[in-house]
Amino acid sequence: MRRVFLTLFFAQLVFAVLLVGGNVFALDTDNSRGEKFSQRVGDRRENRQEKREDIKERVATKQAQLRREHIQRLKEVFDKILARYLTAIERLDKIVGKLERRIEKLNARGVDTSAATAHLAACRAKKAAAVEAIGNARAQLGAIDPESSTVKETVKVATDAMQQAKRAIHDYHKCLGEVTRGLKGKGLKEGTESAQ
Repeated sequence: MRRVFLTLFFAQLVFAVLLVGGNVFALDTDNSRGEKFSQRVGDRRENRQEKREDIKERVATKQAQLRREHIQRLKEVFDKILARYLTAIERLDKIVGKLERRIEKLNARGVDTSAATAHLAACRAKKAAAVEAIGNARAQLGAIDPESSTVKETVKVATDAMQQAKRAIHDYHKCLGEVTRGLKGKGLKEGTESAQ
């Protein structure tokens, strides 16, 4: 029984090997497997290259969009700063009006205010310079183009113009302070002298 069983087992094994094994042990003479493999590798390389190019393109467009948004925010901030500068000029103009009224009152009392009047005229020239600097800064801000290749340089020029406008406003304010200090106490001194 053992012999019969072993014989049948080996017969089935040989039959299975002949059926299936013909393709397994056959030599690949036309090299189709190698060609298929190299074809798949080439396709994968092309796909990876296309994906890289697509990613580079998306990154470049995203960077350009972010640059435009950043420049737009920068312009908005600069516009707000310029609006504050103009508001400061208006406040300083109110101070000029008060100083003019004070000079008129002192002139009515007979106090010599010629130096203060001359200094106030110099302050008006500084106001004109400040307004011109603000206009220049606004023009430089308008010249910023987010699509340009020289964005950094134009932003730098606009920033410098903003700083010049700030300095001009500071000079105008300082000049008005000097006029105010020059007028302080003049009415009191003259008033006490006339009382004696």
